Amino acid sequence: MFYDEKMDFTSYSEELERLAGLYDNVDLEVVGSSVEGRDIYRAHIHGDGAPVLVTAGHHGNEPAGPMAALNYIREAGENGSTLDITMYPMVNPDGYEADQRENAHGVDLNRDYGFFKEPETLALIGSIDREDYIAALDMHEAPRSTKGFYVYESTPIREDIHLGQTAVDAVGEKHPISWGVVRRDRPGCFRDFWASRDAYAVTFEPPGTFEIVDRIDMELRALHASLDLLEETTADGSWDTYVASGDYVVAAP
Repeated sequence: MFYDEKMDFTSYSEELERLAGLYDNVDLEVVGSSVEGRDIYRAHIHGDGAPVLVTAGHHGNEPAGPMAALNYIREAGENGSTLDITMYPMVNPDGYEADQRENAHGVDLNRDYGFFKEPETLALIGSIDREDYIAALDMHEAPRSTKGFYVYESTPIREDIHLGQTAVDAVGEKHPISWGVVRRDRPGCFRDFWASRDAYAVTFEPPGTFEIVDRIDMELRALHASLDLLEETTADGSWDTYVASGDYVVAAP
């Protein structure tokens, strides 16, 4: 089964809970509520490898990320995961239901990191139970873009591991690419918040004018390629030094 179109929030949450009930390696928890009282979920995909943080749906008018997250949870439930993945599949359920960028307070949640004034970002940060994520991957869309896929990448802490370019190359095997990898610091956004905590932080941006099935596929290709590279470069179990010390052991592929 492939989730290839946007669901309403009730159907989405029911499917999340159904998937979590099917797979022993997937735990699902409600960690808070949105402004209008909708549940905010955290999925934990258990693995023995390095810890990675994945989010989607900060902007409610960008549904491809939440749908890609749902597909990935199903895939990882069926096939397992080496990496230990914490996933917030829909950060902004009110915006998702209303098809608007902001939450129900009219706030852009991807400018609230470090401030944490909104219930959605407070729920996320309040439920984070570790600080050693090696990467933070955030699935967005560029709603008005007509050209192709690109990524934003905070200045990497490990210049020999090209996570953003790896995602772009994987998407480019099937879909158009526009700007490729864009380096941009943006205070208050999820990406910069986690980069400042020594995680490799990347934002995926499919073009929002493309068909949603193609945007979902772009998100998944970027996510799979990024996670595969992270798995490969931490295969010797050295992720405790992957971020903290800068004394890296594994050579880039």
